[in-house]
Amino acid sequence: NVHPTGGYLNDMFMDFDDVSRGYGHARYIGRVVAGGVLQAYDKVKYIEVDGLRYMKHSIRIPSNMPKKEDMAEAHRIHELHESGRDEEIPYKGMMLTTVVAEAARMIRLEHGPEYFDMQLYGIAIGKVALLGIPGEPFTGIGRGLKETEGWDMVIPTCLTNGVQGYFPMRDAYEEGGYEARSSNFKAGVGELIIEESRKLLSELH
Repeated sequence: NVHPTGGYLNDMFMDFDDVSRGYGHARYIGRVVAGGVLQAYDKVKYIEVDGLRYMKHSIRIPSNMPKKEDMAEAHRIHELHESGRDEEIPYKGMMLTTVVAEAARMIRLEHGPEYFDMQLYGIAIGKVALLGIPGEPFTGIGRGLKETEGWDMVIPTCLTNGVQGYFPMRDAYEEGGYEARSSNFKAGVGELIIEESRKLLSELH
């Protein structure tokens, strides 16, 4: 809820960019999800399986390294933010959040690395597969994986054995949103994860 009102503002505070945030809200969302699980728990379908299979797959993803000509502005924005002078950055709201995060990404990757190594994880329980991704994949990745043939169900799981950041789809880079501009990974990472995950699922089948 990016525009909370009334009770949805409980346990939240206005952050530097005039966006409401708070761990109390995260706790609330956790309870909502837990409630959904409990509602479904007694009506799950039981299946007989003759074993559990596991596989790990290594991939290499190009880094979203900055251009040299962009670094002076990135350092300026980063230094202003770190010194508490956000009012001197000519952006407001979520755009301020975006340019601050983008500047931090540029500084973080100014000297590389050119690639990131990443592990994908697969667990098969009968004809149901869980596909673990060590970060925050966009919805398009989950949809792409669920369309993999040969399985009754494919369940993508986020933040599996790692917190490597956002994995946006290519069109998100073209739109220029927060996640793509702050991501460590070059455009195409989402499509690459789908392709490599399907290879893993094929071997795991």
